[in-house]
Amino acid sequence: GASFLRGRQYSAVIFINKQANWSQSPNLGAAIAAVRKTKLFKKAKARVAYGASMGGFSALMLASALGCVRALVGSPQVSVDPRLVPFDTRFADEAAKIDFRRPDARDGMVDSCRYYIIYDPWHDIDRTHVEMIGDRPNIVQVRVPFGGHRVLSALREQQVLSDMVTGFAEDRLDVRAILRKARRKRWTSPTYLENLSRHCVARGKLRYGADVAAQAFRLNTTSLTAYKTLSRLYLGSERYGDLTEAS
Repeated sequence: GASFLRGRQYSAVIFINKQANWSQSPNLGAAIAAVRKTKLFKKAKARVAYGASMGGFSALMLASALGCVRALVGSPQVSVDPRLVPFDTRFADEAAKIDFRRPDARDGMVDSCRYYIIYDPWHDIDRTHVEMIGDRPNIVQVRVPFGGHRVLSALREQQVLSDMVTGFAEDRLDVRAILRKARRKRWTSPTYLENLSRHCVARGKLRYGADVAAQAFRLNTTSLTAYKTLSRLYLGSERYGDLTEAS
């Protein structure tokens, strides 16, 4: 967040929505115009955008308006307008309150900006959003298996997020090297393990799923996902066999 950027001595302008409205505020244009008038904006050697989920939507849509040459986005939504994404109901309550002015992030994307899109290819909804963006020469898909929707959290737990953001900001991001390092650290990531365990259980690999969930719980005893997975498995142990060894 902001503390990380300050620690790296990066200048930053941070847009914070008072409401979860996916940058649909009527005063957004005025805010962008105000930023463009600042000395910070005019003196910047290069401008980049960064955001995840709702912030990822905004980074995709607004990067060009802010003159950004690169954007790093995690698990973005192309839209939350149910007319455009009927498959995604995660934010239905929020979307119902929005007066959509710019419903499609793709409308703001331009060829002059390079977009790094980080997502979990096993997360069906997030993958569908990325597929809607499509393949373009200026898009780099960064696939993080079992990172889940909180894919940046998984990368932070795997001790590569700071390197990724720094490399991105300084235009020296080596995606393959980052992912190799993340893969070596994946067993230390509760987020990775939680998502892997659910994937295994859904495909009938119950004992392995229990082992993975137990490891996630050891790393993070507040993990509600791992706790629920283990509870369901143990409660159904008569049907699925003795799983006590996985604890």
